[in-house]
Amino acid sequence: MVLPGRHLDGASLAGLIKSEAVTVAVRVATVWLGLVEHLEATGGQTPSLKRVVVGGAPLTPALMARIGERLAVTVQTSWGMTELSPAGTFALPDDPNRSAEKSGRPAIGVDLRSGGICNSDDFASVKERMARFMAAGFREICEERARVRADQA
Repeated sequence: MVLPGRHLDGASLAGLIKSEAVTVAVRVATVWLGLVEHLEATGGQTPSLKRVVVGGAPLTPALMARIGERLAVTVQTSWGMTELSPAGTFALPDDPNRSAEKSGRPAIGVDLRSGGICNSDDFASVKERMARFMAAGFREICEERARVRADQA
């Protein structure tokens, strides 16, 4: 495992990927865009890199194609949250239907469900999904807040 620390600019990542012969790397789309732009500006290459996993904000199809083509890698999309460690779902690298719009399938041991589990202001930015093991007591906290709101109504 190679950790870049705070050096996430394109030049630093390109150097680290080359020096450590990184084959699989995981970062958010803006980090990959910085690497692609650096390599385009310098004509550099990252020949050891075979696969990148993109998490965080949704990836546009155009950016997914640009990253894949410039780095000559398989691009996998993913979804997660800090409470998930943050790996919740991953697109399979050999899935012919892999796309920027899809976050893939739940990782082993992750159970997901859709629904409004906690509609408080504290969790407004959290997508309406929950993993069973996400955070100890999360469901109970949401249920208690719902009871308080009901009592105040």
